[in-house]
Amino acid sequence: MSEGDKARLLAEIKLHRALGHAHGDFAQRLADTLGEDVDELPSLRGAVQRRIVGLPKLATIRGMSAKEIAEALDHDNANTHTTLKGLVRNGMVEEVESSDPHRWRLTVAHRRSRVLLLSRLVPRGRWTSYGEFAIAVYGNRQSAITVGQQAAKNPAFANPHRVLWAGGIVPDDWRSDRGGGPEECKDRLRGEGVWLDDEDRADPTRFLNWRELANLLAEAGASDQDLDEAV
Repeated sequence: MSEGDKARLLAEIKLHRALGHAHGDFAQRLADTLGEDVDELPSLRGAVQRRIVGLPKLATIRGMSAKEIAEALDHDNANTHTTLKGLVRNGMVEEVESSDPHRWRLTVAHRRSRVLLLSRLVPRGRWTSYGEFAIAVYGNRQSAITVGQQAAKNPAFANPHRVLWAGGIVPDDWRSDRGGGPEECKDRLRGEGVWLDDEDRADPTRFLNWRELANLLAEAGASDQDLDEAV
């Protein structure tokens, strides 16, 4: 191949990559306008895969070793390795290059997602609503549907029990990665000192509004960085 042909080929590669990014950004804007999440999440098999993906430290640059993951889930090492290989195949998890011992983390697309990042930043003892969350991430309340879908369907969405309906109401269809319903959500909030049993809602004095959420997001940055301190 001549030098001229190589130069033309490199130019085409750069062009198509740029077009790919542009189309992806435009598609996300259309999805935000629609107020729905049209991306298909990787299919996860079984509760163990969902629990692994939901580990907050798996969203950091450093990631976690199989031993750390197994200990966090009270699972055995051999089956943890097998489960991680399945998560790598479906594009949810990647192995950290040159790590010793071997470590795994969420793929870059999931680590850089502003929705998933903010879900890891809502602190213990606080709560927010889908609408406030949507304003902080997308700049509009209409995308609350998208946030709700991510919280319900994406196991990488951390602390879904801290994102509720307006007024601090737990959704009737709330489900955990282990199949628990609304009562599990309330139990988690109760354990964090947030749930008011006599009012059957989250404590309004513990509420995070969109401005506070946006500040958390700005401080952490939606980039590929180590979030160990955040989680």
